[in-house]
Amino acid sequence: MLVMKTLELESLLHPRIVSHCKKLYGDGHYKPASSEALAQVERALKEKSGFLTRKPFGVKLIRKLFGNSENGIKLHVPFGEDMQKDACQYLLGVFSYYRNYTVHDGSKIDESHCIKIMILASDIMDLIDVSTKSITADGGCEELVEIKLFPNVKKIAELLRLLESIPIIDDTVDGLFESLYSNGFTDKQYEAIFDYGLGGYVFEPYASNQDERMSDPYLPEEIGWFELTDLGKSILKEIESKPKEKP
Repeated sequence: MLVMKTLELESLLHPRIVSHCKKLYGDGHYKPASSEALAQVERALKEKSGFLTRKPFGVKLIRKLFGNSENGIKLHVPFGEDMQKDACQYLLGVFSYYRNYTVHDGSKIDESHCIKIMILASDIMDLIDVSTKSITADGGCEELVEIKLFPNVKKIAELLRLLESIPIIDDTVDGLFESLYSNGFTDKQYEAIFDYGLGGYVFEPYASNQDERMSDPYLPEEIGWFELTDLGKSILKEIESKPKEKP
C-alpha cells in the first residue's frame, strides 16, 4: 500500500484541495477525495467566471471559458493566447477522463490514483488562480448582466463614460469613489471594468507652464486618466448604438 507523508503531500497540493480533501484522503476515502478535488476545480471555475448559479457545467464550462468557439466571458492562461487551445485540451482531458469516472463509477480509484487526481486538480487550481478574465465584444456584456454584475448593458456604458470623465490627480481617488457611489455603482462593478479588460489608467508627470508655477505652489506632480482598451471601445460603441428602450 502506498503511504505518503502528510506534509510531503500537502506541499504538492493547492490549499483549497488540502482544505476539502485532506481528511477524506487521510481516512482512506479515496473515491470521495478524488471526486471532491475535481468538484472544487469546477467550483473555482464558476467562481472565477461568475457562473455561480447557472449553466454550463463540466466540459461545457471549460469549452466556454477557454475555447474560442463561444462568445461571452472568457478565461485566459498566463503563457499567452497561443497556449489557450492547449490549456483547454488539458482541462478537457482531465475532466473527460477523471471527473466523469469519479462521478459515474470510481470503484477502481485507490490511494495512488487519488494522489494523482488531487495533484492534477491542484495544478489546474493554480492555473485558474493566475488566469485573467475578459469578455468578447459579441455577447460579453449580456453575460455580465446574466451573472447579475450589472442590471443592464446601459449601466456598463454609463460607468465607462463616468470613469473617462474623472481625472486622477497625484493618486488621489477619494472624489472618484464618491462619484461612483453617488451614481449608484459598487466597488465590484468598478473592479469588473479592469478585471474584464475594458480599460485602465494611464499616468504621466504633470506638465505645468511657467505662469502656473508662479501662481500656484501646490501644482500636482502626476495626472492620470481612464483609457478604454480596444475591446472597451468596441463594447461601448456597440452598447451606445443600441436603440433606447421604451419606458
